[in-house]
Amino acid sequence: MEKIRILFYTDAFITDAPDPDLKTWGLSELKNLIKYKTRGLVEFEFNLVLRHLPLRQLEPKFLCQYDEVWIFGVLPWQGLPFELFDTEVQALKEWMDQGGGLFITGDHSIPKDGCEEDHAKFLNLGRSLGRRIKRAKELRVWQGPPTVCTDDNANTQDGNVSDLDDPKLDKDDIAQTLVDFPDPPHRLFWWKVETGGKVIPVQKFPDHGHEGALAFPDLTGPDWPSGSPAPVVAAKGRDKRFPVKPVIYPLVLAYDGDPVNVGRIVADSSFHHYFNLNLGRLVRRLANGYPEPDSDLDQIAQFFGNLALWLVPRKIRDKMKWEVLRRIVDHPEVFEAQGSGVAYLGKVARLSRDLEVEFQDFYRVLAPSEFEAPQTLLDELLNLLILGENSFAKLNIEDQEFVYGTILTVYHQLTWGTLPFGVSLDERLPALQLALSQGLQLVSEQVPELGERVAFARAALDELASS
Repeated sequence: MEKIRILFYTDAFITDAPDPDLKTWGLSELKNLIKYKTRGLVEFEFNLVLRHLPLRQLEPKFLCQYDEVWIFGVLPWQGLPFELFDTEVQALKEWMDQGGGLFITGDHSIPKDGCEEDHAKFLNLGRSLGRRIKRAKELRVWQGPPTVCTDDNANTQDGNVSDLDDPKLDKDDIAQTLVDFPDPPHRLFWWKVETGGKVIPVQKFPDHGHEGALAFPDLTGPDWPSGSPAPVVAAKGRDKRFPVKPVIYPLVLAYDGDPVNVGRIVADSSFHHYFNLNLGRLVRRLANGYPEPDSDLDQIAQFFGNLALWLVPRKIRDKMKWEVLRRIVDHPEVFEAQGSGVAYLGKVARLSRDLEVEFQDFYRVLAPSEFEAPQTLLDELLNLLILGENSFAKLNIEDQEFVYGTILTVYHQLTWGTLPFGVSLDERLPALQLALSQGLQLVSEQVPELGERVAFARAALDELASS
């Protein structure tokens, strides 16, 4: 499996130390839930770095160790060393331009001497780290309302009390219900897939008594590549203190840099959505601590897993897709069945696929989304082979097993006695691509009608060979 390296970068208070009671400003539960929801697809590795113990700058040699950077800024102070140095701003930009995925969050603004001050001058929590990052800085508000003061806070809390500003609700067992989802939802909030491909969204999210605010950038500015797609509001919450006239807040904003060959960015209105303290009372957990299926926490955990997967750099996402196919063809059950005939081999391959990863997880990684760039021929090819359907063709189970069996027969002939187990995907990929090309050619010759439905795949393989 691919290993994805995530840097959690913060400037105050936050820890990833063991926290069995989940009572800290910690990220250990976030890490556990990401691993739980992405098991079988990819392996995530995490490193939490505190900027000021000692001063640990975001230098190129440091950043190149990571595929994703998650900024959990807390401090609101201006100037050095609290804000990023010019060299760090440039290093982060270059890292993002090379495909690195960035997550950024903060929180509401706070007064220096009390809520009687001019709220427009309040500085936001997280400003120190976030205010200067190219592109990402424009997805959040760093000064002014919403504030911590109850007369202009942004409140998404839910609970069985009349005072929805009660701070205890931030840490109770009731999550907020998200509102106004696009149909279909953004991939960040894909939860389940019904028969026929309808996506059921994640509808539960941690609530908070004083959210920060998101912002919408001017894409004609100098930091945005020409042709950049507009960021998408992926989740919204409702302020339930106003039952008559709904007050709605954007909570998650997603920028897809794929079409312009830069890294993706996700911005969140509050870091509290990710802390142990805010997740610990969300009950209905299994004996191992993981969420019960279909519980509120299960939905929130799915978002965390989706977020980590969505920010993976595009080149690595493509390798992940090939790795899924590689694990099918090299599954021990498939190895044992070689030489047994196309029909049986194809059936074993399909069953082995379902042993490796649940179909829902394959779908989350492979299926197209209207909020993202059009799928490549590689995507279309893998969708057909793994999901059984793409924009060109659809295979029933028998057809899919025949295609699997034919390709695997060729693959086994090509690799017999030449490739030991344990070699890297890069070493196996040429044989896998050649087996796909020759196998699909055999499919076309033996079942012309089926061959017409997979004809596009030869073009996909030709494109891959030329690149």
